[in-house]
Amino acid sequence: MDPVRLSLTASAPIVALVIRNSSDEPAVIQLEPTNWAQQDGVDHYVPTRDLIATPPIFTLPPHGTQIVRLGLRRAPDPRTELTYRLYLVEVPPPVKPDFAGTRVALRLGIPVFVTPTTHSAQALQWQLVKRADNKLGIAARNYGELHARITSISLSKKDGTAVSAQTIADDVHAGQERQWPVQGNAMLAPGSTLRLSASTERGEVSADVVVP
Repeated sequence: MDPVRLSLTASAPIVALVIRNSSDEPAVIQLEPTNWAQQDGVDHYVPTRDLIATPPIFTLPPHGTQIVRLGLRRAPDPRTELTYRLYLVEVPPPVKPDFAGTRVALRLGIPVFVTPTTHSAQALQWQLVKRADNKLGIAARNYGELHARITSISLSKKDGTAVSAQTIADDVHAGQERQWPVQGNAMLAPGSTLRLSASTERGEVSADVVVP
């Protein structure tokens, strides 16, 4: 599948996606565009007519390819990024009389982002929080107009001693917050300051955070 993340704009409201079948069997694939919202760090998906995907259903021959075109039916928001997922859902074939075992149907969601007509630089605010399980967590609040794709987060003490490091692959939508538990067992004194470093698709960011 190429690409694995899609971006639409007012000047380029249509994109092409290449779907490949690496198996020795044909596969029937159905396309399901959904709206992708985040609330309290949880992703929510509902069907949408904002996007049109063609062909909506097709058969991939063994080791074959299919070009899918995805188009935007509405105008981009002037200031806030629109977020969707295009799901590729495999339609299981009829079960043969001699089949024994379990068949797993494919379901893949491709992120789709619609860039606003105006937007500013990335604006993430970081802090350490106490989670519901009373453990320490890292919270990122996105004050920008575009999503923030975060791929890694690390914490260190003022003397450079590593406290925590983790590799992730999470999106934080504009105006939303997401949390991750702090990895590791370091003893951290309340009120002490740590240095947070994070990698995003738009560059490296860092901030000082206080242990609650």
